[in-house]
Amino acid sequence: MQKLYYYVDESGQDTQGDFFVVSVVITEQDRAKIIQLLDEAELRSRKGRRKWMKSRAAQRIAYMKSVLAISQLAGNLCFAVYRETKEYLSRTVITTARAITSYSEKKYKAVVFIDGLPRSQTQWFGTELRHLHVKTDKVRGVRDEESDPLMRLADAIAGFVRAAESDETFSAMLEKA
Repeated sequence: MQKLYYYVDESGQDTQGDFFVVSVVITEQDRAKIIQLLDEAELRSRKGRRKWMKSRAAQRIAYMKSVLAISQLAGNLCFAVYRETKEYLSRTVITTARAITSYSEKKYKAVVFIDGLPRSQTQWFGTELRHLHVKTDKVRGVRDEESDPLMRLADAIAGFVRAAESDETFSAMLEKA
């Protein structure tokens, strides 16, 4: 049975529904190797363990170039953009479900980590995934995304996609990726 880990983050609630993006990072058993590569990318780019918004533009560009060069992540970074909606949590569920169903085999165990999801909503989130015929082994909210390189990557992907909306450098990088 395939065991998969999904790291979910979003950006854009501050736009009042004009632009909302959900990102999902998918890993399998090779998590330790990917974490090591992400740590190296954070060091090389000088982004460090900072969140996307707390780092400088040059650090963001260098970090994303390093991340996009990691072959183990090819096909494992997903995102969805929504416009004109304030249904943030339901869009996060839908994006997570799409990532799980598009990536997994028939028999799988999905462990889902969602940035900022309160404990009181984890059961609801898991139930909504099951309503969409997605099986989960565990759904967990993550409070401190800065402590996990994979959650920082999910944060960076959401920020990257959002930045690509208005910045030509990021837009070109996203188009190439």
